[in-house]
Amino acid sequence: MTYTRLEELGLEAFGFQARRTIQLFQGSGVPRPELESNYYHSAVICYSQSSLIAVIQDKLRIIPISLLSTKLEPDQEEDSDEPITLADSDVKEITLDSNIQQIYLTADESYAVLIFDQSKKICSIQTSQLFGQWDGTVSSLTSYNLGSCIVDVSLSSLKPDLVAIVTESNFLTIANVREINKASTIRKDVTCSFWKDDSPDALYVGSKTTTEISIIKVNGEESLKISNEDDETKESELHAMKFFAIDADSMLVIYGSSRASEGNNDFKSFVLKNDEIANEAVDICQPWGSIPRKASFYGVNLSGWCKEFPSVLFTIGSKSIELNATTPESQIRELNDSDNAEMPLDEDTGDDDTSLGLVIDLQASKNVNQPCKLLDSSGPLPRIIVLSNRGQLLTWNIWYTDAIRAKEDNLSQALRNAVAKSGASSAEKASEVKEAPTVSKVPEKQELVPANK
Repeated sequence: MTYTRLEELGLEAFGFQARRTIQLFQGSGVPRPELESNYYHSAVICYSQSSLIAVIQDKLRIIPISLLSTKLEPDQEEDSDEPITLADSDVKEITLDSNIQQIYLTADESYAVLIFDQSKKICSIQTSQLFGQWDGTVSSLTSYNLGSCIVDVSLSSLKPDLVAIVTESNFLTIANVREINKASTIRKDVTCSFWKDDSPDALYVGSKTTTEISIIKVNGEESLKISNEDDETKESELHAMKFFAIDADSMLVIYGSSRASEGNNDFKSFVLKNDEIANEAVDICQPWGSIPRKASFYGVNLSGWCKEFPSVLFTIGSKSIELNATTPESQIRELNDSDNAEMPLDEDTGDDDTSLGLVIDLQASKNVNQPCKLLDSSGPLPRIIVLSNRGQLLTWNIWYTDAIRAKEDNLSQALRNAVAKSGASSAEKASEVKEAPTVSKVPEKQELVPANK
C-alpha cells in the first residue's frame, strides 16, 4: 500500500529572508576527514540565558541573542556580502581539553550534555557553569563510554534529567544527567528514539530489523507496535532513523537504509498521528549535498506564531542543502526560489556548505526592513540559524505576509510556547539554575553490552 501524501502548499506569501553570514569561529571550520567520520549536533539555544551556544572542535562560544539582533538588523544596512566578524569582547569563548562533536540542553536548560571522543563518550555539566567560570576541562567531568558512535539523542521534557542515547551499534541507553556514569542499556536493534510527551516513562523507538515503530517503557518492556505498510519502505528494507514532534498529536518520522557517509541513499518520511502512520511527506532532508556526511537530522519548532500555521516544524539534514517546512496537514513550499533557505556554496571548494546544527531564535528584538518584496518592514521575526561546517552562522528571518499585514504574527507567544514546552523557568531570567531536590530513576543495568570502559 501507499500512504496519502501531505497536501503541498505552494505559497508566495511565505518564505525566508537571508541575512548576512556571521563568522562565529575563526579558521576553516571542521577538517574534512572529521566531518565525514563523525555525527554532529553543535549548536543550541538557551532561552533562560538569551544566548546561542555553539561548539567546533575544542572551542565553545556563547553569543548573546541581543548581539545577533544588533548585527543582523542594523539601523543602516551595509552593502556587503562579506561575513560579519565579531570582536573577542562580543562572545564568550571556552577552550576545551577535548574535541566536542555534539551538545544538547536538557528540557529545563539546567544541564548541557556533551558528546566527545569521536562521538563515543557522553558527559554533562550544569549550564550555569558554562556561563560561569568553567575552565573547559571536559576530562574532569564524569563521563560514560558507549563504545560506539552516538547517532541519536533524545531529551525528556517530562523528566528533564533523563536522556535516551542510540549508538551506531544499535543499542539504546538511558542516562541521568546528574549521574551520567550510572547509565543503563535497555534494548538492542534500535535505530532512534524519542520520549513520549504524554508519558514520562515511555519512548518511541525505531527498529533495525523491521519497518515498525515500537513504544517501550524505560525498563525495555514493549507496550505497542506501530506498523508501516508502505510498499517501497518494506521492499527497500528502510527503518526509522529520526523522530521529530510537529505538534502535540503529530510526529515526523524519517526512514532510511543507512547513515553511512558514502553514497546518497534517499530518505522517506511519514507523519505519525495519534500513534498511527497517517501520511507520507516527500523530499524531506534529501541527500543532495556534495560533502560526504554521516546522516544526521536537525529540527526546530515554531508554535503559536501565527493562526494559520499554529505549528510548523523546520528540518534540515547533514546531507541536505535546503530547509523544509512541515505542518501536521501540509508541506509548505516557497513559490519563489529567492525565498528559499538554501545552504550557500563555498567558492573555494565548489561544495555546498553542510549543517552542524539548527536552532530557532524567538528572542529577536529589532524591527526588520523589507523582509520580502511584498513588505516594506515588520516587527521582530522568528530567525532560523544554521551552524555550518565553516564555523559560520547562516541566518534567515521567517516571514508570512498574511499574518504580518493582519498584525496576527506573535513572536512573544511563540517564545512563551517554546519556554513552556522546555520547562525553562523564564525567558528573561538569567540567574543560575538551582539543583533539583530529586533525581529521576534510571532502570537497572541490563547485560546487553559490555560494561562501561
